[in-house]
Amino acid sequence: GDHRDLHSFPTRRSSDLEMMEQSIPDYIDDDRFMAYYMTFSGHGPYTNANVMYNRNVGEVKALLADEPPMDDEAYGYLAGELELDKAMEYLLNRLEEKGILDKTLIVLVGDHYPYNISDAGRDSLAGHPVDPSIERYHSTCILYNAGLKEPIISHTYCCNVDVFPTVLNLFGISYDSRLLAGRDIFSSGVHRAMLYNKSFISDVVTYNNETGSAVWTDKAS
Repeated sequence: GDHRDLHSFPTRRSSDLEMMEQSIPDYIDDDRFMAYYMTFSGHGPYTNANVMYNRNVGEVKALLADEPPMDDEAYGYLAGELELDKAMEYLLNRLEEKGILDKTLIVLVGDHYPYNISDAGRDSLAGHPVDPSIERYHSTCILYNAGLKEPIISHTYCCNVDVFPTVLNLFGISYDSRLLAGRDIFSSGVHRAMLYNKSFISDVVTYNNETGSAVWTDKAS
């Protein structure tokens, strides 16, 4: 294609909502399906150089009109994630229309912290200065099924490699645990969050690889 087509390609493909609209028909009528999405709208930059910023930042600021002002990159980050929110709303509506929402498990997990955001934008989102060596890796994994009677919250330390064996056990699927690096989050024993910078956290100790320091808890013996 010409330069104009190459330039516009990322703009057309950067919407998580449009991705859902275009892809759901590929599997929604199957008796069983597994779909894996790598979402994109929440990626930086979190400025007006990003199409998601320009599309959604006005709506974000309107939704947060009663909240204290934030750094502009914080609004930009939320503008990107708002597109994902709309995508998830669209997905849930389509599953409900098919009558299979309560039969579907949705796993939502981030693959990294927002490394494109400035320190000011990150701290504004968190509402306080964030420790860049440990706290910036803090994230949440959501396992959602509409048939769940009430939310179950687990504060067990874990990381991305633990998601797969956890889901396998929840479904009662047999597997050879020796072939997987992760562990079922709900299993017994010691659990650790292994961070990208080679630090790690458990109930017993937080080890900061950048400083070489360890902070022990009262569970350490």
